[in-house]
Amino acid sequence: MHDAPEAFICDIPKPLKEMLPDYRKIEKAIEGPILEFFGLIGPMPSAVKAADMIMLATEQRQIMNNRDPWRWTLKPLEDATLECLEPQAAYELFIARANELGIF
Repeated sequence: MHDAPEAFICDIPKPLKEMLPDYRKIEKAIEGPILEFFGLIGPMPSAVKAADMIMLATEQRQIMNNRDPWRWTLKPLEDATLECLEPQAAYELFIARANELGIF
């Protein structure tokens, strides 16, 4: 759910997002009600953001076949094999996991 605000205000690449402080304010203002709606407590733990940055590095290496020198990108997972899914399959897995966790 850490990217949920992007459903309402679009996803912006990290380098651009860093230059838009007002975007971050809007993102935070939207995140609170979303978390509340799903019964989650904010703010997101720093471990969530760290995991997101590790996965970004892993996606860069495996899917995008590059390794941009972004200062905030952490070391990729060495033993991960990412599986690219069709949107419907990803949706179904997401909903199934959310149901397992009692989010929906």
